[in-house]
Parts: sequence; structure tokens; C-alpha cells
Amino acid sequence: MPEKSLTEAVANIVDQLKEFTSEDRHRIVSASMTLLGEAPTQIVSNNETPNDADDQYAGLPAKARNWMKQHGLSIEQINLVFHFGEDGPEITAPIPGASRKEQVRNAYVLCGICRLLASGDTKFDDKVARRVCESGGFFDSTNHTKYMKCSEFTATREKGSWVLTTRGTNLGASLVTQLSET
Repeated sequence: MPEKSLTEAVANIVDQLKEFTSEDRHRIVSASMTLLGEAPTQIVSNNETPNDADDQYAGLPAKARNWMKQHGLSIEQINLVFHFGEDGPEITAPIPGASRKEQVRNAYVLCGICRLLASGDTKFDDKVARRVCESGGFFDSTNHTKYMKCSEFTATREKGSWVLTTRGTNLGASLVTQLSET
């Protein structure tokens, strides 16, 4: 099979996307990049000022600020769930969940949110998430791998890495809201 040129690929993608709204196009491209194990392209509007002193989100990556604004999250809520130290954000709130499976899923999602807040990327290391599960007392070596089969995060091409899906970032926002209310 002959290899497609970049121009042909772009033409095919544009043809597929032209029937969708701009917002849906961005969602489709973002989801596609996530499914390919890539970080979605960050889109920042021209009127945003990343280091505006009056902006409660100052100092956070653009993608993290956009995520917080999209979900109506304040920096106060973030600070009730995460501690920002020299090594970046760290989960300080207890991981919620009615079962170990839910706790593992929620721990992995919050690890992805930590990376989002630190770098704007939702790709995170499995070792870090396992340590969170171990320190929380809900790591189950027999069932851990089964617990991670969910739609909130997916494996990347790199062994030992995960990336949050859109569903995962939405759950992360819900978890931050829930944990900041308790």
C-alpha cells in the first residue's frame, strides 16, 4: 500500500471534519490525539494572559487553566486537594471510592490531574500512581491490573505510562469538587 502524503492526510481529515462545529472539531482532534497516545494540542486564545497577577490561575499551564475554567474550579478547591511543592503538585486529600477498584481508578485519575496542573499534559507514570495506591492502603497486587481497565485513562506507547481521556479529566474535575467540599 503506497504511503499517504501529509497533504492527502490533511485533506482527508478536513473532509471528515467539515460537517462538525468548531467545538466538536476540537474535541475530535483532542480525543484522536489521546487515543494515539499523544498529548492534545493546546489552544490558547489571544486575549489570555498567562501571568496576569489578578488571575487566580496564574502560574498554571494554559491547559490546566482552561480545564479549571471549563469545570468552574477555583484555585482554593485545587489547594484543598493538592499541595504544590518543589517537585510539583502532590495529592493530599484522601482518595475516595466505595471499593478498591474505585479507589485505584480515582488515584490514577488524580495522578493525571497532578500532571495536568504541573505541565499541562495528562500523561503520568504508572509507578507514581502505584505509590499513591500503596500509600493509601488500597493497592491489591492480585487485582490491580484488572482494576485499571476503565475508560478514564489509557496506556501510551511508552511502557509504564498512562494518559487521561476526556472522560478522565471530567472525572478528575468531579473528584476535585467532591474532595474540596468535605
